[in-house]
Amino acid sequence: MSEQAPFYLFITFVLTYGTKKLGLSQNSLLTYTMVAAGVGLISVPLFGWLSDRIGRRRMYGIGVVATALYAFPYFGLLDTKMSGLVLLGIVVSLIVHDMQYGRRRP
Repeated sequence: MSEQAPFYLFITFVLTYGTKKLGLSQNSLLTYTMVAAGVGLISVPLFGWLSDRIGRRRMYGIGVVATALYAFPYFGLLDTKMSGLVLLGIVVSLIVHDMQYGRRRP
């Protein structure tokens, strides 16, 4: 639940929320999510490496807490409607989420 629900909020819900509630361009939002996915090519292996150092449970726990704490700043950044801050909000949302994906599975 802590992996998938936030992921879909961060990636799919943002498209509806951004276009319908905030009046942002769907093309811009899709571009921002693609940039965030590109960053994930680095962050997921990085957090996998880190989980090898500090432990899977600890890395997963940090990811759960970071994802939960980031919910409020995330919507705050989106609500600014400023391109750079919206991009930052979406990219950081996937980075904190990737902490859970980056744990090495047995």
